[in-house]
Amino acid sequence: MRDEDLIEILHHPALELTRFYLAEIMARYFRLKVRGAHLVPKSGPAIILPNHSGFMGFDAMMICHSLRKRSGRSYKVVAHRAYFDLFQTLRIISQGLGFTEAKLANVQQVLDHGELVLLFPEGESGNFKSSLDRYKLRPFHTGFVRTALQTKAPIIPCIVIGAEESNFNLGNINLNKFINHLVVPLPLNVFPLPAKWTIEFLPPIDLSGVSAELAHDHEWVRHKAQEIQQMMQCEIDKRLRARRSIYF
Repeated sequence: MRDEDLIEILHHPALELTRFYLAEIMARYFRLKVRGAHLVPKSGPAIILPNHSGFMGFDAMMICHSLRKRSGRSYKVVAHRAYFDLFQTLRIISQGLGFTEAKLANVQQVLDHGELVLLFPEGESGNFKSSLDRYKLRPFHTGFVRTALQTKAPIIPCIVIGAEESNFNLGNINLNKFINHLVVPLPLNVFPLPAKWTIEFLPPIDLSGVSAELAHDHEWVRHKAQEIQQMMQCEIDKRLRARRSIYF
């Protein structure tokens, strides 16, 4: 099949509708509740910054579905370079699904076009960690802070609760010898369990008043990323304490 034909198929209205209803079925299966969607800007660029959980990628699917239903805005999901480097067909499919390669230049370009970017600051270590460490945030990569400073895009922290109990994972295998930064999970279940999900968007973090020159100050950037991580961890812990049940 030619690349052009595959692109046309991926953007066919029937396939778009199928993807929408599949996501809607999964949202009902998870009994998904969405809070704070009004905090996502109705126009202009923004970085959606969620905790990463569940190796199957349902967290990204449900966040994107929530954004689509409640704002109708276009967005890109920052994805591992393996989706783009392994072979051409996977690259085209990934682009057709709204993925963009995890490079700062790509993220900045999307934001410069006034779109939303869904960026998981923990990377693959977040959703491929052992379930024994569920809801314990991994160290944040700092690129999102530098990008926010350079583009003046607000950062919208996003809390996902429930995904960690839908898919359980023993840990991961590091395949860095074969493909840079490639890690694969060791799952206990593939089909997700019916845990109750909540996705909550938190108030924006506005760095537009901060000098863009600080993007080159590695210590300041690192400290700001840690500060945001600690705030999100605190919010996750609060919601876990308030949760009455996981499956029922």
